[in-house]
Amino acid sequence: MNDLRDIDEIRALRARFDQPANLTRARARVLAGTGERSARRSPVRSWAPALAGVVVVGLVVAVALVARGTDTAPLRPGVTGTQSLPASAEPSVGPVDVLIRLALTGPAPAEVRAGQHIRSEVRLSDSGIRRTETQLYEPEGLILTTTAAEYVQQQRTTFAKDGPSLRHPTPGYLAGLAGDPGRLRTMLLDAPCPPSGCTDEVRAWFAWNLVSDLARSADVITPPALRSALLRVLTGLPGVTLGTETIDDVGHRTLSITVKGDQTHRLILGEHARIVGALTGGGSTYSLSLWTTTLVD
Repeated sequence: MNDLRDIDEIRALRARFDQPANLTRARARVLAGTGERSARRSPVRSWAPALAGVVVVGLVVAVALVARGTDTAPLRPGVTGTQSLPASAEPSVGPVDVLIRLALTGPAPAEVRAGQHIRSEVRLSDSGIRRTETQLYEPEGLILTTTAAEYVQQQRTTFAKDGPSLRHPTPGYLAGLAGDPGRLRTMLLDAPCPPSGCTDEVRAWFAWNLVSDLARSADVITPPALRSALLRVLTGLPGVTLGTETIDDVGHRTLSITVKGDQTHRLILGEHARIVGALTGGGSTYSLSLWTTTLVD
């Protein structure tokens, strides 16, 4: 974020919470990245006792995006790897707490009118080859309509039979989820496990994937309280870390949430801690996607 946006975010936090000085220091440490400090990376170090000693590795995920256009302009991650963050000066307010509170200051969900669709525009780069994808979803059930007719009907049949879920939510369903964190955590960890059971890594990746898909297709109708609750659950899972990342196409340092496995997987956090993209892998082999969601008639 640029300096002016940082100032706006800090002012928003001051207006919302009781200890502005301490939260300002915590906010500054979380999003530090200007001047000389943004030009170099600090050594990796522990930033919160709850996540001390966690090793960031990565997990394989397939990014299934249909190309609408292709060019060779690079859309590259900058310095790869996750840099740990320092703890807050106030023991009770760590970086994750500041992040979760910051998400509460984000924009309210857009009001959906009859006949409108959610438009998801995704810029994807696979190892430097750029593609752009545009998809349309029906808000009731988050039904993808820019696909084969039989698959559209299959989604509608599933939604009619099973009702709303994280895969097929409605605006009302999303509005009610934030008030039940236990249920939300259960849904995020409800991975399709083999008979032998799931490891913590598999469950963490499943949650990462669900949150990523929801942000990519439904952020415009997601309440700030739910964005905050999703970040709280995700950052509290074993093997999940919070760090900073320099992304060339974004133009500045961003916060990232990383899960472990056999590849590195990050969710990219933008203004108000909204999830604005995902990065898989690093170096010369990576998949980077950045998205926006809007309502269209």
